Amino acid sequence: MRGTYSLAALAKRGGHKRARTALSPIASRKSDREALRRIIVSVVDGGADERERLLRLANAAQVGITQDDIGLDGGIRDFRASQQSRLGRATLAIQGWVNKVASRFDLRWVQAVKSALGVDISPLVHAGDLQTVLGLVTQKLTTHISGLASDVANRIEAGLIDLITKGASTKAKAAVMVEAVAKARRAAEATAKRETETFNAVLNQFRQTQAGITQYEWWTRQDERVRGRPGGLYPKARPSHWARQGRIFSWSTPPEDGHPGEAHGCRCVARPVVTMAPAKPMPDPNRARLAGLRAVAGEFGLSL
Repeated sequence: MRGTYSLAALAKRGGHKRARTALSPIASRKSDREALRRIIVSVVDGGADERERLLRLANAAQVGITQDDIGLDGGIRDFRASQQSRLGRATLAIQGWVNKVASRFDLRWVQAVKSALGVDISPLVHAGDLQTVLGLVTQKLTTHISGLASDVANRIEAGLIDLITKGASTKAKAAVMVEAVAKARRAAEATAKRETETFNAVLNQFRQTQAGITQYEWWTRQDERVRGRPGGLYPKARPSHWARQGRIFSWSTPPEDGHPGEAHGCRCVARPVVTMAPAKPMPDPNRARLAGLRAVAGEFGLSL
């Protein structure tokens, strides 16, 4: 990271006089979630041809006929190997996704600051600042997808062996594979939603704290899915995120379930609040850099 800067000081220098200004919230994009979901599905699905081959091998094993030298065990190994091959290709797609999401976020961040404060911070926002963060996100996503791929292979293998021993029909064995893939697709959808929101939360925290912003306004999507909304889908959910709408929180003191976007299923956003306080000495850039990287690493269960 190239160091922190004071957005409040830049705004004051530019003639901005409001004591407190809330910038436009930068929420995650549905198109980004969908793009990530497609990447995950490309790994866990396996394809109809591979499942058809496993079904043929399972039927052969059930009647004691060797139609293929490798047998069902070898077929499962090939299925897993194919998943790993797809995961290798998907890793490049994940890196591309992470970089594109971060790049679009930075453009929106620069635009939000320009619109609210009249300050152009584009010379201060560098893609290289996020290098460590993006690497951690890519690593986390690759690990999650690898786990989902392993789960679907395990379910197919266990289901087929169980049905073979019971002398089940071809239709029943095919249904087991269809259900295993359907469950993996549902998991891919949930993972894409969760990880896109988490990534957006990390980007918000990184760019805001880098700019010397210490507080944010809790901003919800204000729809029926917000936790704790009376008459909504989750009216009794606690803690209530609905009750936090518009409240001011500090980055240094997160609520009990974390900052916006950190709790499971949370779609809330930290709306940056710029306070025109008297000028203070700038923090040591190296210390700020280490503190920021430690905070981000903590989001992924890692330590620096």
